[in-house]
Amino acid sequence: MRILIVEDDQNRIEHFKTLFKEHTLDITDSVDEAQKFLLENMYDYDMIMLDHDLGDDVYDNSNDESGYAVACIIEKLEIKTPVIIHTQNPVGAERMYKAVPCGFKIPYPNIRDNHFTWMDVFHAIQYNYDYS
Repeated sequence: MRILIVEDDQNRIEHFKTLFKEHTLDITDSVDEAQKFLLENMYDYDMIMLDHDLGDDVYDNSNDESGYAVACIIEKLEIKTPVIIHTQNPVGAERMYKAVPCGFKIPYPNIRDNHFTWMDVFHAIQYNYDYS
């Protein structure tokens, strides 16, 4: 599988690298680079992992530098790839969920604390589970 990970927290990134070690990963913490990855590889991704609060800020309202901007790009490009919204920001998660055609809310602590494997994440998509 090929996975796009949009995340700024290094601990989460390292966890995702371990979780998806058998797969090809494109990792970014920037909206601009995420857009570049999506434009170049939009039909190649099997899954997208999307955080909301990118950088040092926690956004009450989504802006151009948040994961919501990436969700809007996904919506505009009509990408049907499953998107795991793993943010802990419930307001941002809901806005992203409404924007992306194939969104699934699984807050990061659920992935970490339940010791998810990549297959667990894949099954969440396959069976349309919502862990929010």
